[in-house]
Amino acid sequence: MKKAIVRLGPLAACLALLSAAAPAAASDPSLAEYTDDPTRVFWFIQTTDLHIDNAASGNEEANLGWVLGECVDIVHPFFVVATGDLVDHSDGLCYWCGVQPGEWDLYREIVDGAGMTPDFYFDPPGNHDTYADPDAASYLARSVQGAAQGTTQPQWRLDLPFGSYHFFSVATICNDWAGWPSDNNLVTDEEIDEIRANLEANSEARLSIGFGHHDYFQYLAASNAAEVDELLAGHGVPLYISGHEHDYGARLSDDGVVRVRANTLGKADADHVCLWAVDADTFAHACVSALDPWPLAVITAPVDAMLGPDDDVPDPWAPPVPLTMAEAPLRVLAFDTQPITALTWSWDTGAEGSFEASSDISGQWLATFDATGFPEGPHDLSVEIVGSSTRTLEAQVFFGERPVIEEEPEATAEEGHEPAAEEDAGPEAADDAETAPDVPGDGADAADGREDDGEEEDGGDGGCACRTVVP
Repeated sequence: MKKAIVRLGPLAACLALLSAAAPAAASDPSLAEYTDDPTRVFWFIQTTDLHIDNAASGNEEANLGWVLGECVDIVHPFFVVATGDLVDHSDGLCYWCGVQPGEWDLYREIVDGAGMTPDFYFDPPGNHDTYADPDAASYLARSVQGAAQGTTQPQWRLDLPFGSYHFFSVATICNDWAGWPSDNNLVTDEEIDEIRANLEANSEARLSIGFGHHDYFQYLAASNAAEVDELLAGHGVPLYISGHEHDYGARLSDDGVVRVRANTLGKADADHVCLWAVDADTFAHACVSALDPWPLAVITAPVDAMLGPDDDVPDPWAPPVPLTMAEAPLRVLAFDTQPITALTWSWDTGAEGSFEASSDISGQWLATFDATGFPEGPHDLSVEIVGSSTRTLEAQVFFGERPVIEEEPEATAEEGHEPAAEEDAGPEAADDAETAPDVPGDGADAADGREDDGEEEDGGDGGCACRTVVP
C-alpha cells in the first residue's frame, strides 16, 4: 500500500497568516463507517512511560527493544508512538537533581540501534523528560522528534490512497521546568495556539487524532482542561491517546472525545503495548504485555461500541450494524511469530463461522455473517485466534440505530478532583504512583480491546510499503 508520512514542524511563525474566522474542522469523526470495503485500513503501535534507566525495574530497556524490534518486524505498523516519560530523570535518587545525560544516551542507543527514524517513530514528552531542565532543552536535543521538529508538541500526517490522517500532540508537561513535586501542569496559551494552528493547517484530514502524556482532564486545572477539550472537540478530534497513570483505561469527555491510556512499559507487566487500527474512519485497539504479546490482534469491523474491561465507556463514534445486511462484514488484524492456524467468530445469538486471510492486505482476516435475523440492540462478538498460542477478543456491538449516549458532567481538578500526586520521588518507588482514579461521570475505568491470554501472527509487509518524508 503506497503511503507517505509527512513530519510537520511547529507552525507558530504562521499564526499571523491564519484567518480570524471560526476554524474549519480538521477532521470529521461522523464519517466513520461500517462498510464492506476492507481496503481503508491502517494501524500503528503505541506505548508509553518507558522510564529508561529507572531504579525500580530491570525490564524497561528489554521491553523497548522488543517493541522497536520484533514487534515492528512482525506487525509492520505504519508508525510507532511513545507517549512520554521516555527517560526516568532520576538517577535512582530524585526528580529534582537535574538532567541525567546517561539516561538519554541509553534511550538513544536503543532507539537508534533499532533503526528508528523521524518519519516513523514519534516521541512526545512526559513530565519525567523535562524535570529540572529549563526550556525542555534535553528533550529538544535528545528525543527523536524534539530534535527533528524543535517543539514539545510534534505532529505528523499519514497520506494514503483513501485520504490523509493527521496526528498531533499536546504538551501537558510542566512549563516552570521545576523538579517534582514543585512542577506545574499547564498547556500555555502559546501551546494552545500551536495546537490550533496545527489542526487548522490540516483541515483536509479525514481524522485528526491527539496524543499526550497525561489525560488532560485528570492533570490540568479545570479551566485549562476544558480549553483543551473544547479545542479538540471543536476541530472534530474523536480520540486522544495517553499514558502517565501506570494503568490501562479510558474515559469519555462531555464533548465526545474518547481518551484512552496505556499502562507503563517501564514499570508494569501488562497492557503497555497497544495495537491501534483505523478502519473506514472507525478506531479500535488492543493492548498486551511485551512479555506475552502473541498473537497480537484487534477487531476492526465492527468496532467495539463499549470500551473497557467492564464495557462501561461508550464510543460515540462506533457505527452500528444495519439489520438489513445479509452479508455483514467482519474484519480482524492478527499478527504472530508463528502461522495462524485458525481464526473463528461467534455471536451471542449462536451464529458462528471462520475467517479467511485477505489476499490483499497481509495480517488482515475477513468474514461475513447474516445480520438480518439479529434483534435490535447490543450483541456480544467473540473472536478466537490460534497461532503460537490462543487469544480471544471480545466486543460489544450495536445493531440497528445508534443509541443516544447520556453522560454526567465530568469532574476535573478544580471541581474536587485534584491532579494526582507523583509519588515516585524515591529510588525505592516500585511504580510511578502518579495516578488519578477514573471519574464515574467521565466514563469510569475502561480499556478497549483487552485480550484474554495469548499471542499473534506474522503480518507480512502490510504497513511498511513505502515510507517517505514529503517536504
